Amino acid sequence: MSARGRLIVLEGPDASGKTTQARLLADALTQRGLRALMVREPGGTEVGERIRAILLDPALEGMNVRSELFLFMAARAELCRTVIAPALDDGCVVISDRFLASSVVYQGMVGGLPPQKIIDLGALAVGDVRPALTIVLDLDSWQAAARMEAAGRTPDRIELRDPDYHQKVQAGYREYARWATESVRLIRADRSEEQIAIEVFEAALEVLE
Repeated sequence: MSARGRLIVLEGPDASGKTTQARLLADALTQRGLRALMVREPGGTEVGERIRAILLDPALEGMNVRSELFLFMAARAELCRTVIAPALDDGCVVISDRFLASSVVYQGMVGGLPPQKIIDLGALAVGDVRPALTIVLDLDSWQAAARMEAAGRTPDRIELRDPDYHQKVQAGYREYARWATESVRLIRADRSEEQIAIEVFEAALEVLE
C-alpha cells in the first residue's frame, strides 16, 4: 500500500446492508493494523448532516430530482474536501457508505437525468478523490422491503417510494457495475451478514495489498 490511503465505497439499494458491512470492514481493517475511517453520504460534516436532514425528510416528498442531485453533490463536496481527502493524504483507508455511484443510479438511471452529466458534475464536486474499489451489495427489491419491515424503523423520503422505483434502483446498480470505469465488485446481499463480510473483506484486501 502506498503512502496515500485508499477509498473503498459500499453501494447498493436501501436495506442492502451497506452501513453494517462498512462498519464491519472498518473494524476488520483496524484489527489488521490499518487506520480505517468510516464516513457516510450524505453527511459526515456539519454541512452534510444538515443537508441530509433535508434530503431524507418525508415532508419534502415533491422535491425536484435536479434539486436532489445538487444537494447530494453539495454534501459530497464538503465531505471530500474536509474529511476524505485529508484522511487519504494521511494514509488512511476511508470506507464510505455511498458515494458518486448513488447519484448516477438514483438521480440518473432512475431519476432520468443523464448519467454522464452526473459523472462530470461529480468530478467537480469530489476533486481528485476517486474510489479504489466500489462494492455493490446486490439485493432484490422485495427482499429489501421485507428487511425494512422487519426492522420496524420509520422509512425516510426515498425509502418511502413505491416498489417499482426500488426495483429500478436495483437494476440500475447492476447496470452500473457493468459499465463503470472504476473497479466495481458486485456481491450478493441475500446471504448471512458473516458470509457477506468475508467477501467484502477479501475484495478490499485485493486493492490494499
